[in-house]
Amino acid sequence: MKETGKKQLVLAELVDGDLPHKYENAWVVKFTDPDGKELPGLELYKVEPYMPVHGHDGGFAPDITAQGEPGTYSVKRINMWMKDHWEVRFFLHVGDQDDEVIFNVCIPP
Repeated sequence: MKETGKKQLVLAELVDGDLPHKYENAWVVKFTDPDGKELPGLELYKVEPYMPVHGHDGGFAPDITAQGEPGTYSVKRINMWMKDHWEVRFFLHVGDQDDEVIFNVCIPP
C-alpha cells in the first residue's frame, strides 16, 4: 500500500507487516518525499487507528519505533478491534511543516 500525505509533502509505503486484520496489527512504514527521496528531519509522532463510521479510535496508542533506515518506522499494536472500514492515520513533522497520511483499510468479519 502507498498513500500520499494530505499536503503532498510525504509518500508513505507499507513495506512489511500484517495484512489488516481484527485486533492488533504490526506494520513497517517508510516515508519519503513524493519522488521517493529521503526527507531529512522527518518525524512520525503519532499513529491513530480510527473508525469514521462510529467515531472512535482503537482504544490505545500504537507503539512507534524508528528503524535504522531513514524515514522507516515500526508501528506495533495498531488496534482495529471491529470489522469494517478503518483509517490508520499517520501524523508527521516534515521540517517546519506537518502532514498527515491516511491508509484506508477494511477489516473482514
